[in-house]
Amino acid sequence: WFETDPVETDLAGKARDVLASGQPFAKVIADGRDLTLEGAAPNEDAQEKAIAAVSRLRGVRIVTNKMGLLPIEDPYRFSAEKNDTGIKLTGFAPGVLAREKLKSSIGAALPGIEVTDTVALARGAPENLNDLVAFGTKQLGRMGEGGFAIVGNTIALSGSALSAEDYAALAMDVEAAGEMISEFNVAPPQADGPYVFQVKQQPDGMVLSGYVSSFDMRKVLSDAAGDNADNQIKVASGSPEAVDWD
Repeated sequence: WFETDPVETDLAGKARDVLASGQPFAKVIADGRDLTLEGAAPNEDAQEKAIAAVSRLRGVRIVTNKMGLLPIEDPYRFSAEKNDTGIKLTGFAPGVLAREKLKSSIGAALPGIEVTDTVALARGAPENLNDLVAFGTKQLGRMGEGGFAIVGNTIALSGSALSAEDYAALAMDVEAAGEMISEFNVAPPQADGPYVFQVKQQPDGMVLSGYVSSFDMRKVLSDAAGDNADNQIKVASGSPEAVDWD
């Protein structure tokens, strides 16, 4: 049997430690004072940083680069699905650290909910990936069940809102996001009580209250009631089948 060179063991350990915090994709193979780096990097800049990091270690003689690059994914996809068991993440992330950051940010924004993932690594992420994930996560907090799906630089939302207030806030964010939204398929919540719609004439204008099935209909009714109308209408599911809101 052969005893491992203590210098080789020491350099390999130090190299792995210095890579763990910034370039965890890089794998170290030591041969005496010579180190070989393998693994799939998220980009060429990350390769250069990994080489530079281990080259600075005292005692290293030669660093050989055998690292490759992650495959390119096009279109780039990242999804989160929320149900009563937790949140599951699928799709791609641009690196190990990026994947961990996305997962932890979602968990921090939605505390008390278990977050699991089967996210793979790939290049080609849109520049606004973090912004898209943050936007989708914010909307997940307003849904009982549902999710978001990022494809390229757009995001689709689906599910059911927790409350009328959550649905209103969600719809407002979606409208403000504009072309970033590829699909909006979130159902409003069920009405808290009987599905009614009321109009009362007051001295200073009409008061609208109750429920309607969409924000479009809410706006139509508000416009019809005039500028002085007090619009207290909430959007909710559960409209009687006999009611034709059109």
